[in-house]
Amino acid sequence: MVCEFCKRKFTPKRVSKGVKNRFCSRVCSAKGARKLQVGEKHPHWKGGRHQNEDGYIYIRMPNHPFAKTNGYIAEHRLLMEKKLGRLLNPNEVVHHMNHVPWDNRIENLILLVDDSQHSEIHYRQGDFKKDENNQKFIKQK
Repeated sequence: MVCEFCKRKFTPKRVSKGVKNRFCSRVCSAKGARKLQVGEKHPHWKGGRHQNEDGYIYIRMPNHPFAKTNGYIAEHRLLMEKKLGRLLNPNEVVHHMNHVPWDNRIENLILLVDDSQHSEIHYRQGDFKKDENNQKFIKQK
């Protein structure tokens, strides 16, 4: 027989009645199962949309030029790109005006030039204070 994962020839060990040995080892079996269960084929697939621990919603778009290494990109950035009809610059920040990270209604999103402009908004709203040297913003507790 030929291993479905590594393609090496192997002699199957004891096989239960009606069970086909597809892999030459437990390692190949585990790797082969993972390889077969990617994306839509995975039993826990939820449509390529998930919410991270901070509440931001991410969409699976592995071909997007700014997708993370796992193939996901923040939904609020995608919505702003759609509204503007162009890709966002990596320095541009999409801010949630009501500070609710999963509220991606376009009327709740504003585009900021960079992170310093974003920090300034939070500073004015009292989310941050400046350090003792008046150099950096520090998040209020």
